[in-house]
Amino acid sequence: VSGTFNMIHPDVRMRHEGLHKLEVIAGACARLGTRVVTLCTGTRDAENMWRGHADNASPEAWRDLHVSLTKALTIANKHDLTLGIEPETSNVIGSAAKARRLLDEMKSPRLKIIIDPANLLHPRDLPRQREVLEDAFDRLGGDLVLAHAKEIAPDGHPGGLAIGAGVLDWDLYLGPAAWRPFNRK
Repeated sequence: VSGTFNMIHPDVRMRHEGLHKLEVIAGACARLGTRVVTLCTGTRDAENMWRGHADNASPEAWRDLHVSLTKALTIANKHDLTLGIEPETSNVIGSAAKARRLLDEMKSPRLKIIIDPANLLHPRDLPRQREVLEDAFDRLGGDLVLAHAKEIAPDGHPGGLAIGAGVLDWDLYLGPAAWRPFNRK
């Protein structure tokens, strides 16, 4: 179930509201028959949590993510849930490397990763998507809780196209070599 909110919203009241709603959703998960809640790490953009912001790379944004995520993990512990975060290029966790760093710093078995190749690739990365995706699987494979995908348009923008109508390397994403690290753990 989705518990997504902007975990680093510049207004702390919005982060508290998101955590309150997460608590409500977490309380319903057992009745819904799920033990996984999906989250987005967020952006400093106050109006659109899917739009990047220069301050996402700031130490303050990283600190605020730690604070929000620590509280979210307390909720997950209380309700016996796993939280899945999805790296997205416009968010504070915008790469596999940052996702790995966050997992290593948080050290929680309740924190896992959701992977969507379209959300790991900037338009400039399209020629090297094999390298980017293989790196993501190598870094995160053992900590994946969910995988999904959407097509990427030739201009590098994700979504809005039928599978196969864009430029995502589906053979790589769905192939056994990519999932090797996931199968190890």
